[in-house]
Amino acid sequence: MPLAKVSITVTKFNVVTWEGEDGLKGTGCEISSPVITDTAGGLVTLDPKDPNTLKVKGTVDIEFDILPAGQYFPYAISFVSGQPGQLTGPDPLGQSTFQDSRPEDNRITVTDTMACSGKPGEVQPRWEFWILIKNAAGAGGIIDPGIENSAED
Repeated sequence: MPLAKVSITVTKFNVVTWEGEDGLKGTGCEISSPVITDTAGGLVTLDPKDPNTLKVKGTVDIEFDILPAGQYFPYAISFVSGQPGQLTGPDPLGQSTFQDSRPEDNRITVTDTMACSGKPGEVQPRWEFWILIKNAAGAGGIIDPGIENSAED
């Protein structure tokens, strides 16, 4: 399986807490635009219109390095299709498209199976996703980039 590598630097950590029925409270961490350090032969690029969105063109493992190393530790990743607040498409929670998340130290790797990708000329599936992280003190935070699975450039 090809492996793409993406670095995301946390510039400001914002604590998020779970408030029972009210859900999550707090705002996402501030980050710099993702930097792709290995495109897996061009399978993963940044969207030129939105530098916080990855464009994926084929089945690939994507490794997210959360920086600065040793300060933040990812432990889960979650996906929804469509725009925030809307669950759309044949795989609304990304369970077929994104599989096998593997956290390790300051990295988390997930397989993008491209189970839901559009044909050229069609509207391409977009995914909102969140990487859940903890800081060295154990407080939780969220990183919020995006992914578009596309058969086109």
